[in-house]
Amino acid sequence: MDYEHINTQQEIIEICKYFFENVKKSLFGLSDTFSFYTHLSCKRPNLQKAVDFMRISEKEKKETIVSSSAWH
Repeated sequence: MDYEHINTQQEIIEICKYFFENVKKSLFGLSDTFSFYTHLSCKRPNLQKAVDFMRISEKEKKETIVSSSAWH
């Protein structure tokens, strides 16, 4: 089975660090470049950042629906 990654390891780590206060990274390999897997343990979520993100996402979703329905 083939899998295609959309985000890089570094992008995923940055997103986790934005939403969580404590992020611990473990590698299965020698380094970031030479590892097969990366495990992230994320603790102490910043709930306000999550709520703000959801509000922005919901607003953008509604704007997209309204603008796409204008073409019909």
